[in-house]
Amino acid sequence: MPSSSSGAAAMNLCGSGSATNVAFVTLLTGAKYAAPAACLPRQLRQVGSTCPIILVYDDDDASLPLPMLHEAFNASSGDRMMPLSTLKARYANAFNNHGLSGPAASPSDVIVGRRLYTSVEKSNLLLKLWLWALPMQRAVFLDIDVVLVRNVDSLLAAQGTLAAVFCEQQLSGIFYNTGVMVFTPSLSKLHELLEVARHIASP
Repeated sequence: MPSSSSGAAAMNLCGSGSATNVAFVTLLTGAKYAAPAACLPRQLRQVGSTCPIILVYDDDDASLPLPMLHEAFNASSGDRMMPLSTLKARYANAFNNHGLSGPAASPSDVIVGRRLYTSVEKSNLLLKLWLWALPMQRAVFLDIDVVLVRNVDSLLAAQGTLAAVFCEQQLSGIFYNTGVMVFTPSLSKLHELLEVARHIASP
């Protein structure tokens, strides 16, 4: 459980004028999820959050109700919404211009294992990997079906990468529930995750 001191640190971060350095984030992967996604900003306000929330949306889906989402996320300046393609392009730019080691093929050509770079695979779990390309220092991911009953701003000041551990007897190894996840975005970490995911047959 984050301490009261971490809660104060989160308040300072969110009130420092650098709203995009730390933020809550959610991922929208289809028009049928738009209405519940639009409820998240209202939930955060109702529990007294002072931190912004960023909607990352799959812009391959032309049916998304973008005007409604812009209104819900107060995104008239564009700083509360971000297309998924922007994150993919940010990674591709780093891959091409800064010498990240990896496969010679461009992101659009990689088809080994899960097709993370194309619109063929729509696995929500794997699309979440692109959140590591967010241009910010700290993020807390909230699934669109999360129900907030109290202020959770303190999570933004928590240390390390945090997620709930999911265990079942029939499963071997450790599995994580990423419905609520605290992490530090990093292009190099995204590269590592994508390299692993390319060789995984299933999520």
